Amino acid sequence: MDIWQWYNQYESDLREAGKPYITDHLNKLMTSICDVKPEVSEALLPEARSFKKTAGNPWLEVLIGHWEMRHRLGILGEGEKALGDAVRYFERAHQPDAVECPQSVCVTQDLSDCYGNIDGPGWADERIAVCQETMERITPLWSCFQCLSDEQFHAMLDKNQASQALEYIRAQIQKVLDAGEPDVTGMRENEAEALLELGRYDEALAVLEPLLDPDELQNCAEQTRHVRQMIKAEVLATMGRLDEACENLIHWSQLQMRSVVRWVRIIDKLCQFDPSYNSWQTGGSLQQIMERHIASQAWRAAVDTALVHIRLALARNATWIARRALGQAQGCLPRLRKNLGADLALAELEREIAAREQEVQLPVPAEALYDWLEERSKENNTRDPEQEAEWLKLAATQRPDDEPLVTIAASALEACHAADEAIALLQNWRARHPETESPMLFELLASLLRNRRYDEILALAKHYHSALPHVGYWFEMQVALAHEDWNELERLSDLMLQTPEGKTKVAPLLLASRAAMKLRASERAIPRLQQAVTQLEALEQETNNVLWDLITAASINGDWDIVREAGTKLGMQFDSTEGPVEENWGVIRLRFKEEHDYVFYLAQRTGPATARVFQPAWPNAQQRFNDAVVFDVELLNTPPEDEAEREYFIGLYDCVEVIEEGGYASSWFVDGAYPGDELFERFKEQVRERGGSVWVSSEEDYQVVDREQPEQPLPGFYFNLATPIAMLPQEVDSMLSELTREWPHPVHWLNVAIKGGLDESRHRQIIERYGL
Repeated sequence: MDIWQWYNQYESDLREAGKPYITDHLNKLMTSICDVKPEVSEALLPEARSFKKTAGNPWLEVLIGHWEMRHRLGILGEGEKALGDAVRYFERAHQPDAVECPQSVCVTQDLSDCYGNIDGPGWADERIAVCQETMERITPLWSCFQCLSDEQFHAMLDKNQASQALEYIRAQIQKVLDAGEPDVTGMRENEAEALLELGRYDEALAVLEPLLDPDELQNCAEQTRHVRQMIKAEVLATMGRLDEACENLIHWSQLQMRSVVRWVRIIDKLCQFDPSYNSWQTGGSLQQIMERHIASQAWRAAVDTALVHIRLALARNATWIARRALGQAQGCLPRLRKNLGADLALAELEREIAAREQEVQLPVPAEALYDWLEERSKENNTRDPEQEAEWLKLAATQRPDDEPLVTIAASALEACHAADEAIALLQNWRARHPETESPMLFELLASLLRNRRYDEILALAKHYHSALPHVGYWFEMQVALAHEDWNELERLSDLMLQTPEGKTKVAPLLLASRAAMKLRASERAIPRLQQAVTQLEALEQETNNVLWDLITAASINGDWDIVREAGTKLGMQFDSTEGPVEENWGVIRLRFKEEHDYVFYLAQRTGPATARVFQPAWPNAQQRFNDAVVFDVELLNTPPEDEAEREYFIGLYDCVEVIEEGGYASSWFVDGAYPGDELFERFKEQVRERGGSVWVSSEEDYQVVDREQPEQPLPGFYFNLATPIAMLPQEVDSMLSELTREWPHPVHWLNVAIKGGLDESRHRQIIERYGL
């Protein structure tokens, strides 16, 4: 069964009604989840949730709830944190107006998946039961059949039933094939996992080989590629083929959380074969993963990660790291549904920690430790914060006023992800020097910011407002900046500039100008940036970055004299001496942020920070053709080192603001057989004369077949046509009809006909005849 049929029809209906926004937005959300882009998904979800109230479609509510759970359960790995919503979405999906929606089956799987995240082995029997009950309502031709099979398979593995899981998944594969569905690649991944669990490594690799073929992966979602690659990495690591395993290993921060659980297992195996993998950096990653599981209330994964983390920490003689992780893991034990020996494993590790713990002894007197560690690092050409942290913490306790010592102690603790202890050291120093402005104070601020402890920052700001008001304002400004509260940041920056100490500083000028730019008030940014340049010049300090910011603000505001003056200071030469800067500075690519995603267009650079887009957009996308924009001059791509290659290098920049709209409507799509160079060049020229622009998007090997003469494929092409807003669809149709009349084969512009209410049959016949 095509469970997407209703959605595709809904999408088609909205598009015909000229209201494609809802499904366009949801398509982007689903793509971002499949491609493991959590920051994009987070940005898209709030509006998607709002559709549940505004769209008036119960089935859409079910769909959106399911994809929210795919993000939260799959990518973020939420457990008990998501349970309330998972239950609520399950109940909504089974109300009379929604129960027939195919995605109600998916929501059932979500609920099972949530319990799996909370405590997979503890809820294994219930997960299996709900999968079996749900599969009785569907056939193997439902894509949900494979998803539920995957869920039951993993529940069986959680019960240590690898042999039964292998038999089960192979039987499910056969059911799907017998039903006439050839695509079972997702369940082949399960087969490889079971073979791995059973120690049949060569068979697992043989199953994975076709799944990892580049042609097979070409159209796969990033999530799918990650899963397959990580299974292969685990097989290879378990076999002791470490170099090959590492070639396939993906950094845990790029993975959805189910694959992060596998990453931990792989790291454990690598360290068993080669202790050099067991570094303090490995410990830092495991600490972060464990804390992420705890924050998500995924209790079993947190405990399992802790068991690996503690063992490896003990192997590195980092007993304080092991003790800290033990305490966090023990806090998770009561939340497990079934203990299944986790308490005994942690108790055994606790005994080992106790037997190895010793009173910390400094290798040299506290006052000499800083220099001793510096000399030691030069000899070893490395630092090990895990090893040094306990010494430094003890020494800093003995010498709480020694700024370099306290600073490096806090840094070592932060490197080991012991932020609370680092902050406590810095807070102790601050309490002993309550009215002293020192780099230590700003070390404390930086640490509090990294750990999002904003309330503590504001409390400190309140304390400093009487003794050191500029410091108080600076602390408040950092919180405003972190919250992107640009109005508050600009207000606080101005207040800091009014203090005796603040008025001589450049930083508040720069932050105030940044806030003004975010508020689209470049006229307020310009005088602040000019003042910053003056102050930096007086101090004989570098001004280049500020001059570029000034050029950006002045370009937005149309202050071309300021642009020329700042550009001249940077060594630029201009062809004109007055009026707008509209010159030929070469071709660049611009990146626009649209609907939480990026789109790219070629443009003519017209000045230091200005450009005009000359590439039409795709149909239904926001038209950028002929827009004049200001861009951020920081390159987003790196020029090649080779001199010959640099000649063809095109810089990529972020668009900051559109300062003049091009005046063009959404592009039209034209597709068909290529008429030949001479006819097409004449066509493009005639379109230009009428104010339009053509952009060919097809590849050179694109071909079409005329079904009336199928023996000889024809070179094909398709292009986007940009036309002025004032040109009506009927006029576009008339222009295209006239200009393509002499072409040997007709081409179609169906969307023009649809939009203009014209005869569509001609275009549909062309599409049918040429297979377009």
